Amino acid sequence: MLNTYLLLYKPNFTPVLYLKCCLYRYWFLITCCFHEWLSSDEVAAFEDLVDNLEEKMAQYLRQWSWKVLTDCMWLYLVNFELCPCVVCCVKVCRDMTVSVYVNGVREHDSRFTWVFGTDCSMKLWSQLENIFSHNNCAQPRTVMQGDLSLAESVSVASNILTSALQKVNVECGL
Repeated sequence: MLNTYLLLYKPNFTPVLYLKCCLYRYWFLITCCFHEWLSSDEVAAFEDLVDNLEEKMAQYLRQWSWKVLTDCMWLYLVNFELCPCVVCCVKVCRDMTVSVYVNGVREHDSRFTWVFGTDCSMKLWSQLENIFSHNNCAQPRTVMQGDLSLAESVSVASNILTSALQKVNVECGL
């Protein structure tokens, strides 16, 4: 049996006003959730990038590697199909500007305005996620002909990585 107070209750506002209140509460909750997500997506500074990279980008760092230098961070993807080679590098400088290299060639900044904007600077973790996803399937520019032994493959890979890291050290003044 229905309680009598439920039958006697008369809401103070009309159905239209009630609907407006519900929509406002819904909008408010969505806005709060969005702002909470946005603030958790922000990269405050270069130090934040260095300190939280493993936590924020764990799913991508199974394929990507990184090296932190004094004034920049290099994130790179190595392809091991025939002859190991670095197929994509992302350089994030201390001022959070980003450069992308594919197969050793720097890509023009205009190719990545859809991610970083015209200033090509990283402000959000999701920007880095987009670059990782976009370049995850990068392939080597050329494939070496003939079969290499395991020792030769390891030697070639070592030479490529050593050369790339030496260039980084020269560019960064180390």
